[in-house]
Amino acid sequence: MKRQEEEVHKVLRSLGVCRKVRGTEEIPELVEMLRTSWGFEFCRANQYPSLQDWEKYKESFSDLQDVFLNAGLIHLKNPCNALLIGNTFAEIIYNGEQSYHLTLLNGAKAKVTAESYAVVAIENEIKEMMYH
Repeated sequence: MKRQEEEVHKVLRSLGVCRKVRGTEEIPELVEMLRTSWGFEFCRANQYPSLQDWEKYKESFSDLQDVFLNAGLIHLKNPCNALLIGNTFAEIIYNGEQSYHLTLLNGAKAKVTAESYAVVAIENEIKEMMYH
């Protein structure tokens, strides 16, 4: 295990992470766990990781699909399980006949259009949502 992972696991243990985290995961595996409801709830309850943490470990998860850190304005179509972090504002269109998942962390924002029977579950660390 790399030094970065050891550092992260130490923090997770100090925050009381659940047994689903074995302590051997690499950064990309941990990021994938954040896309789950229980991972999101852990992050929100503990306000971890901070934006600085995300920036520090960016290179470790840069190959993951649909993870956007400080990406500015982006346009997406039908991302199945998107994770938006920090200074990211996404205009997203969902129009497939399926369900999708969107997670917003550390101030990220999104304008979501769902049509053609698309269902989108949105998890946002702040409880500010505007609907039209």
